[in-house]
Amino acid sequence: MPGSSTAVNHWADKVAERLRVSDRGVIGIGLPDLADPRIDRRWLELLAAAALRIARNVTITRWLLEGGATAQAIFDALGLHRLHVGTVQETGLAELLSDRDSPTRYFVKPGSYAWPPAIWPGK
Repeated sequence: MPGSSTAVNHWADKVAERLRVSDRGVIGIGLPDLADPRIDRRWLELLAAAALRIARNVTITRWLLEGGATAQAIFDALGLHRLHVGTVQETGLAELLSDRDSPTRYFVKPGSYAWPPAIWPGK
């Protein structure tokens, strides 16, 4: 199976350090072209574990999540089981909000098309 929890923790801690300085960061696993769905699932679990560790160390008020399976894995790790639609953005993306008393906003898009420039310029 890919990765270890020690490596993921180290990676997440480095990202959290960077977020404290710049307030922007990206984590991702790329697009593993693997035939074994157990390995694909493990990559998502590691990504979600990193996201949770980062969220516990840094306040994140806007998440851009690409791919439904990725979003679900991260929502599960964060313990978010009830979300509702916030303001529909002019970009065509919906804003998701948690039922918790939190200013955090989540934007989820399929992995099959690019982020709108208004959300992620230059991407």
